[in-house]
Amino acid sequence: MFTVLLLASHLIAVNLACGLPVLGLLPVWQGRRRGSDDSTEATVGDACTAIAVARRLIWSSLLALLIGIALGGVMFALGDEAMKAAWRRLPERALWFALSELVFSAACIVGQGLLLRTGDSRGFTRGKSWAALALGLLASTNLLYHFPPLMSALGKLTADPTWSRAKELPRSELLKLMTSGEILALSAHFAFASLAVSAIFAMWIVAAQSSEGQFGKSIRRLAQVALGVTFVQIGVGVWVLAALESGSRDLILGGDWIAASFLGLAVLATLKLCERLATLSFGKFDGGAPTRAGWLLLAIVLLMTAALQRMRTGEHANGNAKRPQQQGVAVSMTLDRI
Repeated sequence: MFTVLLLASHLIAVNLACGLPVLGLLPVWQGRRRGSDDSTEATVGDACTAIAVARRLIWSSLLALLIGIALGGVMFALGDEAMKAAWRRLPERALWFALSELVFSAACIVGQGLLLRTGDSRGFTRGKSWAALALGLLASTNLLYHFPPLMSALGKLTADPTWSRAKELPRSELLKLMTSGEILALSAHFAFASLAVSAIFAMWIVAAQSSEGQFGKSIRRLAQVALGVTFVQIGVGVWVLAALESGSRDLILGGDWIAASFLGLAVLATLKLCERLATLSFGKFDGGAPTRAGWLLLAIVLLMTAALQRMRTGEHANGNAKRPQQQGVAVSMTLDRI
């Protein structure tokens, strides 16, 4: 249970780090539009509040990235020998490259935060808006391009070390593993999950930081993003199941009733979340609606993480069962040659 909570917390933190640099700017664009339509003191005040809210969301993404890295380190420190063996198969150059990509994304987010430092809406020009958006896209796409495929491949190697025969993974072999069907499907699932988690978190922050009805349009837009992405996730989930190896798919679809139960409950919770998001998308909500959507999303992440962890545990057990058989076949072939 502790492992599931730790992994789910890590995933949520990294989801926010990947999605907030872009979605966190939505209040600014809505605030600029309101401010450009009317120059009254009230709308200028709304634009200033929008900048403050966006600034909080952007700095939250940086904090989430640091928390995600820290939790990843804790998982590695507490991990079993199979996990550490999988990491040791990476060449040292790949580890330094991954570190440089993390630093680059963090620098882009810091740049966004500095652009949003102004407290005057007139000081936050259209050029700064576009620059902040460009930095956000760089930070998000850089993280999504490199880390979900790498982490998914390492998770697969942890569960089944025989997935690749190479003792040390050269770049060509690593790219081959990262572009396999199962890893691409899991990476796409993570990318869309990042948008959904970030949209709901941003919706919660916007609702908490603004007065009643002040940023209703931003909340509706964020709910629409989360709803659309959640619908796409249903199709991506089917892709993930189809891309899994038959043994893993059998485990999660009924071979292991605990994993299948976690998956079934997650699907039911997702349908309920869609209902909540649809209500928010039409502007029918009270102050607690974003919070209730957030709790539902948290339950979904926990259930899906538990199902994935259970499946990986089953793969690891199957892999251990196969290894003595493979060694026995190898010994038999050697004796035949003698």
